[in-house]
Amino acid sequence: MATSRKLLILDLNGTLLVRGSHAKRKAPNQSSISLGNPSVQNSRLRAVHGRPYLPSFREYLFHTETKKWLDTMVWSSAQPHSVADMVQHCFAETKEGLLAIWARDTLGLSPQAYNQKTQTTKDLIKPWAAFPIHSAKTTLLLDDSILKAQLQPWNHLCISEYVSEMREKDLQILRRSSANTAHPQTPKRTGIISEETHTSTIITGTLGLSNNGTSPRPGLLEGTTIHRHDETLLAVIGILDVLKDESNVGKWIRSGGLFSKASSPSEHIIGDPVEDTTTKTMWFEHINLMEVWASRGRNVLNELRIDITAGIKE
Repeated sequence: MATSRKLLILDLNGTLLVRGSHAKRKAPNQSSISLGNPSVQNSRLRAVHGRPYLPSFREYLFHTETKKWLDTMVWSSAQPHSVADMVQHCFAETKEGLLAIWARDTLGLSPQAYNQKTQTTKDLIKPWAAFPIHSAKTTLLLDDSILKAQLQPWNHLCISEYVSEMREKDLQILRRSSANTAHPQTPKRTGIISEETHTSTIITGTLGLSNNGTSPRPGLLEGTTIHRHDETLLAVIGILDVLKDESNVGKWIRSGGLFSKASSPSEHIIGDPVEDTTTKTMWFEHINLMEVWASRGRNVLNELRIDITAGIKE
């Protein structure tokens, strides 16, 4: 049983998805977004490509067991018509389960700054005022930008930005996997192993990982390279699973909770947590740490009987 209800605030571009070049498409109905400019109907929208494991992440957020303790909202610095489009691609009909959908017009920008590409900040005092049951003790902002969370850094779960280069690697993995399926052959003990269910990180060494990412896979020799999809969203699920039972989200992050073993928070993977949180190295840059959190995320999905699906499409 969760200690208290938690609030997850989701960024969109760079966090849950990457946007491509502009294309002339009609913007979605503005009624699908809580705050927006209804006069914007025909804008140049950009192609939207979800981050790996977004389908599983979405199902986790709106699972009946998760909704017992978690409120989820979107807060993006993009303009309302773009936010409506991205939300539709990310959540489709499940968007009705979002607590709120906030766009650029909620950031308190001047008219000039609103129409320019300027650095923005997400002040969590605003959602706390809108939803008084939440506070620094219950809120987690998932965003790839440190600057946007600079006012409340201990409520920020910073993740790597999902960019077009990562998307291209994911497509290469998908194509390689499809080719292997179409033309099956006996695997070699050396060379390149492509796993559609993992990440675009490249790991070279004497051992690979099993399908659940937790134990060595026998039979891989020195020089074997494993190509895997980005597991960030799986790791986020693992982190949320720990936070649901924490009484103070900000305190947990500040005390080095991200650098704890997901299976035993009292043990640490990479030395003293205070030392780790004061370095410039981000938690997701530690491969072993990412593996531990992603493994916990996989276990959570399995317990909820949610398919673990990368969901990468051409």
